[in-house]
Amino acid sequence: MKNSIPKEIVTSFDHFVEEIPSLQKRRMEGIGSAPYENFTILYRGQRDSTWRLAPKVWRDWEGGKNTSIAQFVDFEKGLFEEFKRRGMPLIPEGSKRSEWEILAMAQHFGLPTRLLDWTENPLMALWFAFSDPDGMNQSPNRTVWMFIADKSKLVDVENEKPFAIKSTKVFAPSHIVQRIANQQGWFTVHYYNSTTNSLVPLDGHKKFKSELIKIEIPNSHRSEILKKLDIIGVNKFSVFPDLDGLASLLKWRFLDKIQ
Repeated sequence: MKNSIPKEIVTSFDHFVEEIPSLQKRRMEGIGSAPYENFTILYRGQRDSTWRLAPKVWRDWEGGKNTSIAQFVDFEKGLFEEFKRRGMPLIPEGSKRSEWEILAMAQHFGLPTRLLDWTENPLMALWFAFSDPDGMNQSPNRTVWMFIADKSKLVDVENEKPFAIKSTKVFAPSHIVQRIANQQGWFTVHYYNSTTNSLVPLDGHKKFKSELIKIEIPNSHRSEILKKLDIIGVNKFSVFPDLDGLASLLKWRFLDKIQ
């Protein structure tokens, strides 16, 4: 189908590692004559292969189609302002505390925002795809998305505001908290169209389709993949470098993994 997103099926951890370089090369060649240094290759893991590339705040929004984009954005802004009001004492002193930085922290600590998480590390994305056992009951396959991110679409953090962007863009956050640094985190920041009263997921967006590849991996390989990722140092503690992450890793290594 014309302008469809390429889809690849990989059947093991080793197959995934082998395929990534060739998929990168193929998608970069498909972009055309633009210099490769104008692009950054990003990845996102999802535990359900049917999920679209849309931010959590939109997926969680209960107002649905019966409310306007303006009402939705008011709700989103209110949620963010309450996070700032209550969370300011917990935000690192060394950060600029710009709206972009606070939004990135809010996203990483679980607040639904208009940001969608990406990473520069394909193995980190693979871990996110398989870390949650709940996916076993939802879809037969899990997904790692490859995104050839055009740097011309980067957010201008000095001159643009998160709630006033006019198109969907790519956001490279400062490494202001250890989680973002360890996860080699990037984001896409999504624009809501008041004319159509909707958000177009990244995988349905004309200007981004040519920059995406969808890699599907069967759920049946979850145990093998998590064990091999752990051997090379990609695990709950390396992704979430705090006591919660350490406790979860030890529980998995000494209890869950042996069952």
